[in-house]
Amino acid sequence: MRELIRAESLKLRATRSTGGLVAGLAVLEVLTVLLPLALAPLHGGRFALAGDFAQRTLACAGGTAAGLVAIVLGVLGMAGEYRHRTLTPTLLVTPDRTRLLAAKACAVAAAGGLLGAAAAAVSLAAVALGVPLRGAPLVLAGGDVAAIAVGGVLYPALAALLGLGIGAVVRDPVVAVSGMLALFFVVETVLTAVAPGPARWLPGQAGSALAFPAGPAAEGGPLGGHVLDQATGGLTLAGYVAAVGVAALLVTRRRDIT
Repeated sequence: MRELIRAESLKLRATRSTGGLVAGLAVLEVLTVLLPLALAPLHGGRFALAGDFAQRTLACAGGTAAGLVAIVLGVLGMAGEYRHRTLTPTLLVTPDRTRLLAAKACAVAAAGGLLGAAAAAVSLAAVALGVPLRGAPLVLAGGDVAAIAVGGVLYPALAALLGLGIGAVVRDPVVAVSGMLALFFVVETVLTAVAPGPARWLPGQAGSALAFPAGPAAEGGPLGGHVLDQATGGLTLAGYVAAVGVAALLVTRRRDIT
């Protein structure tokens, strides 16, 4: 099993799309952390750099962006094999589809966690250095930083697993990625505005609760006082991952690959 996980990890590292995703994550870090950190007003308004909400948002931006990248990475980890017709030779080497899917899950979860750790470290370091340089006091406590760091690693790891499961079921990477992005940014946005109570249990909102632990300004967000706490959000997202993983296993074991 260890050799199989190494082989799947090597596939991820050797694929050109992985390099593109890492580059995309770097661009997102600049757009969502460094630029707002340089341009945000110091005082006045909810997004003032001296406030908890702005500092928390910037510190969490890296992990949140890594989660989106990890979803695509997970989808490509399985759906990409279908698209490029490389799954058949893979199964000739490893006929046990359950072991193969488990190895892919370990590989993409580790990759997602590493991306999240790197992105969260950059965001937290940028806030720790940039806020004082701008002349504003740091208001995030040590517990806040620890929660953000944990969420920044766990959210991309779970997001990668969710993407892997969706990719295994759907098979078409374009359909899988576009469908998940539509769910997160269109469907969930509408439902959050209409019914914030039930909407907080949706996968995107649960993931946001994990990656963005609520602070004093949480009630000003789109979910208001309905936002989940970090632990509940993480468990909810893990439940979605488990459900999708079971579906992926059942479909993969029965599907005619050729």
